[in-house]
Amino acid sequence: HKFLKEKVKSILKFFLDFIQPNSSLTLQMFLYFDRIYSVLFFLFELILYIYKGTELPFPSGCLAPEIIGIFFFLILQIIRLHLATIGNKTEISMYLMYSIFLSIPVIVIYVYYLRYQVYSLAFDVSLASIGLVFLGIEVIVSVIALITIRKNDTEN
Repeated sequence: HKFLKEKVKSILKFFLDFIQPNSSLTLQMFLYFDRIYSVLFFLFELILYIYKGTELPFPSGCLAPEIIGIFFFLILQIIRLHLATIGNKTEISMYLMYSIFLSIPVIVIYVYYLRYQVYSLAFDVSLASIGLVFLGIEVIVSVIALITIRKNDTEN
């Protein structure tokens, strides 16, 4: 009787593992909205650089690297958000770790556009600040999802 009870319990646990996912809906929502925000950040910054380039006296050789930085930002964000989405949906912790690691250069880029670009307009500061808040929340939620996935992997 005890053997049968343990077998039923084992089978139920096996099926419950499939029913209860470890992926984070909260993380997925932030990733979705950050995808939209990243494209908007890119477009607004590009428009601002067109304005700055035509209306403000840029030092020689400074405009092109700042515009290239925006393109680099977009490429990094596409890769980072894709890795986080895959890691969250498939519950593969390595993808989430790569995504968290790629958050570091994105933070550096946001801080650059917040504080260190040649001309920081109030709109630049607002855009970069919102991006940093999004990214900070995503990293925290990603770490929580990573811990949850890792914990459940070691239990199975």
